[in-house]
Amino acid sequence: MHKKETEYVNILNALREMPFSVGKKLLIDFLRGENGNDSVKRNRLDKLALFGSMAYTENELESLIENLIANGMMEYVPLNVNRFLKVLSLTQKGEIEIENPTLYTKKLGFASKPSATEITEQDKKFFSEFEFFLGKYDDFQKKAVISPKEKILCIAGAGSGKTSVLTKRIEFLSRFRSVDTANILAITFTRKARAEMESRLLKAGCETNVETFNSFCEKILRKHNDTAYQKNFRVMSYRDKIRLMN
Repeated sequence: MHKKETEYVNILNALREMPFSVGKKLLIDFLRGENGNDSVKRNRLDKLALFGSMAYTENELESLIENLIANGMMEYVPLNVNRFLKVLSLTQKGEIEIENPTLYTKKLGFASKPSATEITEQDKKFFSEFEFFLGKYDDFQKKAVISPKEKILCIAGAGSGKTSVLTKRIEFLSRFRSVDTANILAITFTRKARAEMESRLLKAGCETNVETFNSFCEKILRKHNDTAYQKNFRVMSYRDKIRLMN
């Protein structure tokens, strides 16, 4: 058993070593040895044995933590003083894992890292045949638009054309893959982005469901209200919040 394969156990041990309940951000900063974190300085967490014990990036540690949660080694629990705040807690399964590590055999962590996009000769031939539709995009964008894969991860910076690619993919699925637009859901972060995507899709003749994360979640809550809360509820508006604060 290689040390690299069981480094995730270090995260479990770090959570057990903590003198109080912590969130994911503090746990990551603790493992990375971030002295600038106020909670680290205030509670002298830098004196603990596992402080700064993992030379990983924030994203790498976040991925490992999420995998540990998914595998039942850690869980989010409500904070005693505020049930709306969630902190990380070590489960019984996690305690057992510390003593007898077995999760590494299930390819924890980085085994699920995305692979690099490969542009094949068949792809290029397809691009050529669909030049009338894909003309203004580069090869990687074209691949994202026409890919038959069920799951696609597009990693790109701001202003690089992510919205254009997603919009074009919806149009492609509708026009050339006979996908009913009623079965397509597009989710964005902001209302501005939603309006932009809706506008582009309407110009392309595609009427589909475009939501923000907030509006989508609100619709789920309204649809399954009784199941979730066993009573009626309403979502506070911005005006409600200001009124209550005043």
